[in-house]
Amino acid sequence: MFENLLFKGTAMLLRSAALIALTICLQSGTVSYGQKVSITQKNMPLAEVLKKIREQTGYNFVFTSDALEKSVPVTLDLKDAGLDKVLQLIFLSQPLAFTVQDKFIIVKPRKAAAAAESASAPAPIKVAGTVTDEEGAPLTGVSVRIQGTAQGAMTDDKGAFSLQAEPDAVLEFSFIGFEPQQVELKGKTFVDIKMKAVASGLSQVVVVGYGTAKKKDLTGSIASIDATRFNTQATTNLTEFFSGTVAGLSSNQGTSADGGGSLEIRGVNSLQGSTSPLIVLDGVIYNGNIRDISPSDVATIDVLKDASAAAVYGSRAANGVIIISTKKGRTGLPVINFSTTIGYAESAKDYWSFGPAEYLRFRKDLFDILRPQHDYYYHDPFNLPDSVSIDEWRNFSNNPNANDTVEWLGRLNLNALEIQNYLAGRTVNWYDEAMQKGLRQHYDLSVSGGAPKINYYFSTGYTRNQGIVKGDEIKIFRSRLNLDARISDFIRVGINSQFSGTDNSSVPVPTGDMVDLSPYGSMYNADGTLKLNPQDDALFRNPFLEYQYKEQLNKTNALFATLFGEVTLPFGFSYRISFQNRLANTRNYQFWPSSTVRGGISHINGYGSRDDDNTYEWMVDNILRWNKTFGRHAFDVTLLANAEKLQSWSSSQTNENFQTSENLSWHGLQFGSNPTLGNNDAVRTGDALMARVNYTLKDKYLLTASWRRDGFSAFGQRNPRAYFPAVALGWRISDEPFFKVPWVDQLKLRASWGVNGNREVGTYAALANLSRNVYFDGTNVITGVTNASLANPDLKWEQTESWNAGIDLNAFNGRVNLTLDVYRSFTNDLLINRSLPVITGYADMITNLGQLSNKGIELNLTTENIRNKHFSWRSNLTFYANRNKIEKLWGDYETVTVNGKEVRRELPDYSRGWFPGQSIDRIWAYDIVGIWQTAEADAARKYGLSPGDFKSRDVNGDSMYRQFDDKMFLGYTTPRYQLGLRNEFTIYNNIDVMIFLRADLGHYGTRSDFNRPSSNTFDRSNARALPYWSKDNPSDRYPRLNVNNSAYEGGIVMYESAAFLRVQDVSVAYNFPKALLAPVKLSALKVFVSARNLFTFTKWTGWDPESRNAAMPRIFSAGLNTTL
Repeated sequence: MFENLLFKGTAMLLRSAALIALTICLQSGTVSYGQKVSITQKNMPLAEVLKKIREQTGYNFVFTSDALEKSVPVTLDLKDAGLDKVLQLIFLSQPLAFTVQDKFIIVKPRKAAAAAESASAPAPIKVAGTVTDEEGAPLTGVSVRIQGTAQGAMTDDKGAFSLQAEPDAVLEFSFIGFEPQQVELKGKTFVDIKMKAVASGLSQVVVVGYGTAKKKDLTGSIASIDATRFNTQATTNLTEFFSGTVAGLSSNQGTSADGGGSLEIRGVNSLQGSTSPLIVLDGVIYNGNIRDISPSDVATIDVLKDASAAAVYGSRAANGVIIISTKKGRTGLPVINFSTTIGYAESAKDYWSFGPAEYLRFRKDLFDILRPQHDYYYHDPFNLPDSVSIDEWRNFSNNPNANDTVEWLGRLNLNALEIQNYLAGRTVNWYDEAMQKGLRQHYDLSVSGGAPKINYYFSTGYTRNQGIVKGDEIKIFRSRLNLDARISDFIRVGINSQFSGTDNSSVPVPTGDMVDLSPYGSMYNADGTLKLNPQDDALFRNPFLEYQYKEQLNKTNALFATLFGEVTLPFGFSYRISFQNRLANTRNYQFWPSSTVRGGISHINGYGSRDDDNTYEWMVDNILRWNKTFGRHAFDVTLLANAEKLQSWSSSQTNENFQTSENLSWHGLQFGSNPTLGNNDAVRTGDALMARVNYTLKDKYLLTASWRRDGFSAFGQRNPRAYFPAVALGWRISDEPFFKVPWVDQLKLRASWGVNGNREVGTYAALANLSRNVYFDGTNVITGVTNASLANPDLKWEQTESWNAGIDLNAFNGRVNLTLDVYRSFTNDLLINRSLPVITGYADMITNLGQLSNKGIELNLTTENIRNKHFSWRSNLTFYANRNKIEKLWGDYETVTVNGKEVRRELPDYSRGWFPGQSIDRIWAYDIVGIWQTAEADAARKYGLSPGDFKSRDVNGDSMYRQFDDKMFLGYTTPRYQLGLRNEFTIYNNIDVMIFLRADLGHYGTRSDFNRPSSNTFDRSNARALPYWSKDNPSDRYPRLNVNNSAYEGGIVMYESAAFLRVQDVSVAYNFPKALLAPVKLSALKVFVSARNLFTFTKWTGWDPESRNAAMPRIFSAGLNTTL
């Protein structure tokens, strides 16, 4: 119902806009409002006068045919008069009024009420004034208009203006490159206006920890994202903003209907701890799911990347910080905004198992290897070569079937059902059955505004996305309320709150199971029910059973609210207190009836489970700030005292073998015969103290210093707290007298050092944990409790020490903005599970060991390539390269001989693939150099291999593949270079075009599906439709079917380049002219179409180089955004 109403409302708005466009005939014009007009006519009809004005100025008049019926003739004698003056003279004695919207002049009858009101209005007064910039320089050509009328003036070369206005009028000031202003006269006859330049480049205001600052004053590495740049993209998950947008921030796309991906800033800073950045929402730490934040509510995003910028968050900031600021209301009439997008998702690439004909050829080639017979034993009898007759072919069997087709299919090991379906021409395309074009829809409605002492923003939105696999669906309801009230001149209070309800109850088809299914199987039984074993083989189950019969309820409700109060104190002091709390409840109830594999085979008579999770956390921030300037010295001091607590309660129930009807589902778990119960409650607390000083000398020498102390209950009793200092310097060298580079607007040099921490460890990781063990001695069930892990009272934070150097450049009158950063970091006291000797009675314990380093370079370049009245082109290029290395690990060493010299080196952890001196993602594997060919059979035999098997480099030449002798360091599994290029075009101020390209380069991924061992080959299994080696197709890249890997100690893995260049986002939007919207009371209307993952250029032969083992969705959407 909700969706239908919103969609109908959207359709009505579109129809209204289309009707206006069709009924008014307009011609485009490009002349400015200051165009001069010359007219000398006597008693000329008004329509003719308007026509001459249009010919001279290019402005178009919009009016109905009967609007001019009561007009009076016009007499004029003007030469080179301003358009505003001409219009005022023309309509002075007319029963008509006019308004100017962009390049259109709208003419309509005067309202009688307005005329009466005008007659009783006070007499106009003469108003004069001056307009200057922030430095006091006069601004020439500023437009000064009386609000609600076309009357106004322009400032002269001294920034002065004068006009006639009513005493209670409101003046509007606008000028290109400056923020518009409004001033209420209230009887004043002189006004002095200072206009602020529009924030761009180094003048941009960004959000930093516990405050804001201009970019020109920053000493740390901070990147900013303006969320309005994404309003023509069908974005429903906030993580989609980050992919390729910020240098140094890696974000992978998700493949499910949810769409969420992972986030990582400046590489991996931990081996086992969390590597996700800290999220700060409207100035406070946010521990909820980023999916709960509606993209439509976001105004700006700031990414703190270096230690100095993030140090104010101490133990939470080792992985960087993402600060999200939501929209707020502004003083004025209510602004109502409605937006919607409708679209669909499809698989960007089809990549599945063999079809019917390919499947039979696959079986032939497979059995040629598994059960070698005569060369044509498995050949199709109806496609034999001329040298082999059908009788010869039949005689290859001792007792052939009378039906040649049945005989052939039997040799290929097809069973009776498959043969029956083949003869009947029945096949199943399991891929098409499982995949779909998933409908995607999003609706969002917001209302914002305010009075002089209170501002508000309210929004509500609904998202329902289907994935590209049947049963993959998510529904999200999100709502937000931001209130900000000034109850006195020095006290301000407010609330920022959001609610989200997420429904993940749908059951998707398990696509991985379908690779093994025969196209000659059957999905349904004769009675229409799903067939348990589609090809009458007990090893293979119908993947649609759970999709069809399993019942599931998976819903999460979350509320996050921040209440704050702020007091402005004398002498530059201010105090702010905020209390934020989060409540989350998740219900995950599942029931597998006996018609499913789990409910009917793995368990009997059904299986059900109920999991309930509840979380409540609160946090209090007390912030005292002092901001004062003494001549050339400016100080900004921030002090913080913080406390927090989190509690969670989890419970689980399972049961099976239900004696009553299975229709009760999870509602009747008590009726099963084998119940299990479990619960897990946890509490954790923390506190922090922080001090930060920002000092500026002469507005060009910058210093930032901070110190933070954190406490956290999860660490050992001997290390309950840690300390995190940071310092940064900045120098606006472009402000120095000796710096005389005319094309440089601003240039700043930065350097920083600091220490941040990572506390993401289990709540009770430092304590000894108990586990419950159950043992059956043949007669009785014995239950016992044992120590599961060893306590570590010395457990403490991981600490990341980092250095950063960078430059911020603004050049060519703001048309070029460049930020360049280089960094180096070392993470010490890594949180790692250390294996313990069996004699201790414990398997492992978590401890602090090892050291990890990262270094890299980041580039962000924004350019205004073309900028004129009709066309603009803006580009943004990001480049990022990171290198990490395990500096130290367990501290265990060995002495080896290298080139005749003894070398002492630290032992690696082969089981986890960790090698001191190498990157975390370093590939240590056999170097596959090709495939053994038929002519190389003798050479392959030395290794116990055959033609068609992998051929790898024998490093020591001993004709054996031993992992410690022959495995090599080959490459990396994560991108070595990441690039993003965004191009934005504006055509005739109405059409916006955006193209975003993204590239991940220099890395490899595993291709286990090329490695086809001998398991599951005598049954009716299928395989991915990939090429393979055969005598007829002697590939040097792809191995044979039933490849022999037994000669490779430790196994062999094939790697393939996962580098790609993707046309990730394309959108086209049209902004309707305001003149067309005014009659229907709309202030803005935008319609757009967009596409995501349109094209991908890669050598990766699997599904997608980014998602690797899952299909990447290609999304097409259309939408509109309208404002009342």
